[in-house]
Amino acid sequence: MKIFHDETITTTKSIFIETSKKNKKKNISNRLFSVKQQQTRYKQKQSNFLINRQTNISSVSSSSFLINYQSNNMLSRSSLSTTLRMLQYKQQNLSAIVHV
Repeated sequence: MKIFHDETITTTKSIFIETSKKNKKKNISNRLFSVKQQQTRYKQKQSNFLINRQTNISSVSSSSFLINYQSNNMLSRSSLSTTLRMLQYKQQNLSAIVHV
């Protein structure tokens, strides 16, 4: 009976060791997968940030164009429609001043 009991204990120990090795491998692979997911999320957030930043910069530059136009500091070229509106505005307002 003693021999059978010892064999059972060693078998149980070896099963436990094998199971714990498998669990460690699973944990490591799960951690690696989690790290890869986090890296992917970070890259997505980073690319979204860059896209949003480019959009914000372009909208700021168009707003700053209007401000700079008012102060005659034209840092960027105006579009044709903007130039036409500016000329029409000047023509309407300046002609009233000249004819007074």
